[in-house]
Amino acid sequence: MQKRIHRRTVEWRRIAQYEPVQIDGVALTNGDGSDRQQILRDCHAGMRLVLQRERNNTDNPNAVAVFIQDRQQIGYLAQHVAAWVAPLLDTDRAAFDAEIWSLDRVVADDGRAHIGCTIALTQFGFVLVERFSWALAIAAGARLPAATIRRIAALLTPLLRPSVKRRREPHGP
Repeated sequence: MQKRIHRRTVEWRRIAQYEPVQIDGVALTNGDGSDRQQILRDCHAGMRLVLQRERNNTDNPNAVAVFIQDRQQIGYLAQHVAAWVAPLLDTDRAAFDAEIWSLDRVVADDGRAHIGCTIALTQFGFVLVERFSWALAIAAGARLPAATIRRIAALLTPLLRPSVKRRREPHGP
Protein backbone atom coordinates (compact mmCIF):
# COMPACT_ATOMS: atom_id res chain seq x y z
CA MET A 1 0.00 0.00 0.00
CA GLN A 2 1.44 3.37 -1.03
CA LYS A 3 1.67 6.01 1.70
CA ARG A 4 0.22 9.46 1.10
CA ILE A 5 3.12 11.91 0.70
CA HIS A 6 1.31 14.70 -1.17
CA ARG A 7 -0.64 17.50 0.45
CA ARG A 8 -3.87 18.46 -1.32
CA THR A 9 -5.14 22.02 -1.26
CA VAL A 10 -7.61 24.06 -3.24
CA GLU A 11 -6.07 27.20 -4.73
CA TRP A 12 -7.27 30.10 -6.86
CA ARG A 13 -5.48 29.71 -10.22
CA ARG A 14 -5.56 30.93 -13.81
CA ILE A 15 -7.51 28.36 -15.77
CA ALA A 16 -7.57 29.74 -19.31
CA GLN A 17 -6.66 32.69 -21.46
CA TYR A 18 -9.00 33.31 -24.38
CA GLU A 19 -8.66 34.88 -27.80
CA PRO A 20 -9.42 38.63 -27.80
CA VAL A 21 -13.14 39.46 -28.19
CA GLN A 22 -14.94 42.53 -29.52
CA ILE A 23 -17.09 44.63 -27.16
CA ASP A 24 -20.65 45.44 -28.29
CA GLY A 25 -22.50 48.71 -27.68
CA VAL A 26 -19.44 50.99 -27.68
CA ALA A 27 -21.26 53.62 -29.80
CA LEU A 28 -24.17 54.00 -27.35
CA THR A 29 -24.76 56.43 -24.51
CA ASN A 30 -24.87 55.25 -20.89
CA GLY A 31 -27.93 55.65 -18.67
CA ASP A 32 -26.27 58.52 -16.82
CA GLY A 33 -25.78 60.44 -20.10
CA SER A 34 -22.04 59.75 -20.47
CA ASP A 35 -20.82 59.01 -23.99
CA ARG A 36 -19.03 55.65 -24.32
CA GLN A 37 -16.99 56.95 -27.28
CA GLN A 38 -15.67 59.82 -25.14
CA ILE A 39 -14.76 57.35 -22.38
CA LEU A 40 -12.92 55.14 -24.91
CA ARG A 41 -10.90 58.16 -26.17
CA ASP A 42 -9.29 58.30 -22.70
CA CYS A 43 -8.53 54.56 -22.63
CA HIS A 44 -5.43 52.72 -23.81
CA ALA A 45 -4.30 49.18 -24.56
CA GLY A 46 -3.48 47.23 -21.39
CA MET A 47 -6.01 49.10 -19.25
CA ARG A 48 -7.73 46.85 -16.70
CA LEU A 49 -11.47 46.35 -16.99
CA VAL A 50 -14.23 45.10 -14.69
CA LEU A 51 -16.92 42.65 -15.82
CA GLN A 52 -20.29 42.90 -14.10
CA ARG A 53 -23.14 40.49 -14.59
CA GLU A 54 -26.53 42.14 -15.36
CA ARG A 55 -29.10 39.49 -14.44
CA ASN A 56 -32.09 41.85 -14.86
CA ASN A 57 -31.26 42.90 -18.43
CA THR A 58 -34.44 42.37 -20.50
CA ASP A 59 -32.65 42.45 -23.89
CA ASN A 60 -30.12 39.74 -23.03
CA PRO A 61 -30.51 37.41 -20.01
CA ASN A 62 -26.76 36.62 -20.22
CA ALA A 63 -25.65 40.27 -20.34
CA VAL A 64 -22.18 41.05 -18.95
CA ALA A 65 -21.36 44.77 -18.78
CA VAL A 66 -17.78 46.00 -19.23
CA PHE A 67 -16.52 48.92 -17.13
CA ILE A 68 -13.23 50.77 -16.79
CA GLN A 69 -11.79 50.98 -13.27
CA ASP A 70 -13.66 54.14 -12.25
CA ARG A 71 -16.98 52.39 -13.00
CA GLN A 72 -17.75 54.01 -16.36
CA GLN A 73 -19.38 51.54 -18.74
CA ILE A 74 -17.83 51.09 -22.18
CA GLY A 75 -20.11 48.33 -23.51
CA TYR A 76 -21.12 44.67 -23.19
CA LEU A 77 -19.50 41.34 -23.97
CA ALA A 78 -20.68 40.01 -27.31
CA GLN A 79 -23.72 37.74 -26.91
CA HIS A 80 -21.91 34.59 -28.06
CA VAL A 81 -19.20 35.21 -25.42
CA ALA A 82 -21.64 36.26 -22.68
CA ALA A 83 -23.59 33.02 -23.26
CA TRP A 84 -20.76 30.98 -21.66
CA VAL A 85 -19.22 33.66 -19.38
CA ALA A 86 -22.48 34.59 -17.58
CA PRO A 87 -23.21 31.10 -16.16
CA LEU A 88 -19.63 30.89 -14.86
CA LEU A 89 -19.95 34.29 -13.17
CA ASP A 90 -23.30 33.23 -11.69
CA THR A 91 -21.70 30.26 -9.88
CA ASP A 92 -19.19 32.48 -8.01
CA ARG A 93 -16.61 29.74 -8.60
CA ALA A 94 -15.01 31.53 -11.52
CA ALA A 95 -13.80 35.06 -12.13
CA PHE A 96 -12.51 36.84 -15.18
CA ASP A 97 -9.72 39.34 -15.56
CA ALA A 98 -10.18 41.63 -18.56
CA GLU A 99 -7.97 44.22 -20.19
CA ILE A 100 -8.14 46.29 -23.32
CA TRP A 101 -6.34 44.46 -26.12
CA SER A 102 -6.79 47.14 -28.78
CA LEU A 103 -8.77 50.23 -29.70
CA ASP A 104 -9.52 50.44 -33.43
CA ARG A 105 -11.41 52.68 -35.81
CA VAL A 106 -14.56 50.85 -36.91
CA VAL A 107 -16.99 51.90 -39.65
CA ALA A 108 -20.61 50.97 -38.89
CA ASP A 109 -23.17 49.79 -41.47
CA ASP A 110 -24.54 53.33 -41.76
CA GLY A 111 -21.07 54.64 -42.72
CA ARG A 112 -20.30 56.39 -39.42
CA ALA A 113 -16.90 55.72 -37.85
CA HIS A 114 -16.39 55.09 -34.15
CA ILE A 115 -13.86 53.56 -31.77
CA GLY A 116 -14.13 49.79 -31.40
CA CYS A 117 -12.73 47.97 -28.40
CA THR A 118 -11.26 44.46 -28.29
CA ILE A 119 -10.49 42.90 -24.90
CA ALA A 120 -8.50 39.93 -23.64
CA LEU A 121 -10.16 37.64 -21.09
CA THR A 122 -8.41 35.44 -18.54
CA GLN A 123 -10.43 32.97 -16.47
CA PHE A 124 -9.61 32.15 -12.85
CA GLY A 125 -11.10 29.45 -10.65
CA PHE A 126 -10.54 27.06 -7.78
CA VAL A 127 -8.29 24.11 -8.65
CA LEU A 128 -7.26 21.08 -6.61
CA VAL A 129 -3.45 21.14 -6.28
CA GLU A 130 -1.22 18.32 -5.01
CA ARG A 131 2.23 19.14 -3.69
CA PHE A 132 4.94 16.88 -2.36
CA SER A 133 5.20 17.18 1.42
CA TRP A 134 8.42 16.32 3.23
CA ALA A 135 6.49 16.14 6.50
CA LEU A 136 4.14 13.49 5.12
CA ALA A 137 7.04 11.65 3.47
CA ILE A 138 9.00 11.50 6.74
CA ALA A 139 5.92 10.39 8.64
CA ALA A 140 5.29 7.68 6.06
CA GLY A 141 8.96 6.66 6.17
CA ALA A 142 8.87 6.36 9.95
CA ARG A 143 6.39 3.51 9.58
CA LEU A 144 8.69 1.55 7.24
CA PRO A 145 10.84 -1.35 8.43
CA ALA A 146 14.40 -0.37 9.43
CA ALA A 147 15.96 -2.39 6.58
CA THR A 148 13.91 -0.48 4.01
CA ILE A 149 14.91 2.87 5.51
CA ARG A 150 18.63 1.86 5.34
CA ARG A 151 18.27 0.89 1.64
CA ILE A 152 16.58 4.22 0.85
CA ALA A 153 19.25 6.15 2.77
CA ALA A 154 22.00 4.31 0.87
CA LEU A 155 20.40 5.29 -2.43
CA LEU A 156 19.88 8.94 -1.46
CA THR A 157 23.22 9.62 0.27
CA PRO A 158 25.27 10.07 -2.94
CA LEU A 159 22.63 12.42 -4.31
CA LEU A 160 22.58 14.60 -1.21
CA ARG A 161 26.34 15.09 -0.81
CA PRO A 162 27.32 18.64 -1.78
CA SER A 163 30.49 17.64 -3.59
CA VAL A 164 32.31 14.47 -4.42
CA LYS A 165 36.10 14.54 -4.49
CA ARG A 166 37.44 13.30 -7.76
CA ARG A 167 40.45 11.09 -7.90
CA ARG A 168 43.36 12.88 -9.54
CA GLU A 169 44.83 11.24 -12.58
CA PRO A 170 48.62 11.44 -12.95
CA HIS A 171 49.73 13.82 -15.69
CA GLY A 172 51.70 12.32 -18.52
CA PRO A 173 54.95 13.74 -20.00
